Amino acid sequence: MAAAVAGCKRAAPSRADAAPAPPIDAAPWVTPSLVIDRVEVSLGTIPETLVSSRELGRQLARCLIEAGDDVAALPGQVPAWRRPLSGAIALELDAATTPDGASRVVTLTAAVTWIEPVALPAPRFELAAQGPIVDGRADVATVAVLERLRAEACRGLTAQIELLTADDLTPGLAAADPTVAQWTLALIAARRPPGLGAAVAALLDRPSPLGDAALAALVALGDPATVPALTSRVELGDATRLGATLDAVIAIGGPDAEAFLQVLTAHRSPAVAARATAGLAELRARAGR
Repeated sequence: MAAAVAGCKRAAPSRADAAPAPPIDAAPWVTPSLVIDRVEVSLGTIPETLVSSRELGRQLARCLIEAGDDVAALPGQVPAWRRPLSGAIALELDAATTPDGASRVVTLTAAVTWIEPVALPAPRFELAAQGPIVDGRADVATVAVLERLRAEACRGLTAQIELLTADDLTPGLAAADPTVAQWTLALIAARRPPGLGAAVAALLDRPSPLGDAALAALVALGDPATVPALTSRVELGDATRLGATLDAVIAIGGPDAEAFLQVLTAHRSPAVAARATAGLAELRARAGR
């Protein structure tokens, strides 16, 4: 069920005299605010008589809007110096009893979908929690767990939206939570802000999927100065990692990339040598040589 979004904050100064905002991925960066187009709630196996899908949608929208300027109910509530970015929020819930019958497990997924194509990843938050069934009251247990998850969904989405709209993404890279760091890397890959190559490269050795996200972000940044950080971490005998590094180095390019590929043209693996030779030719062609 779709929930209507009521305005929960005072309207910002009129945007009528403001110049149209450039595309979200244009330079310089224009700080966006998420405008909630609608909230659609699916309860799964949870009966509507137990919880109101409409009220859940309203509660989530209200919580996000009241967190600050990052979220608004209407475009007119977005400050003139920000860019309105309309998105629909899908809240999906489900519940089940554990095999031993002792607890109820509730799963929650809250995901934003951009109304118009935008070169930015959309926030998405997933969580599951369980609570004990007392005196056979599975309904009471479900509501109790759901209340906890509702608050966590607001906190999780708010944290992602704050990073989405942040001018400086460096703090997100240092987050203790690997999911926050991974979200930050996805934002870096989309926005390509300057000066973050070294901080991104520092995450290359982290376990997958964080290390893979760091590699993708480095390729998106395309800074030749980060190539030594890539090549110094690879073992020439590790075919899987070497292949990924080869692809990244070729995509980034630069003098250090050419030097690395030149060495690999003599690799004992014919496949690696051939890829390096082709990559070297590609870089020289891009450089007009």
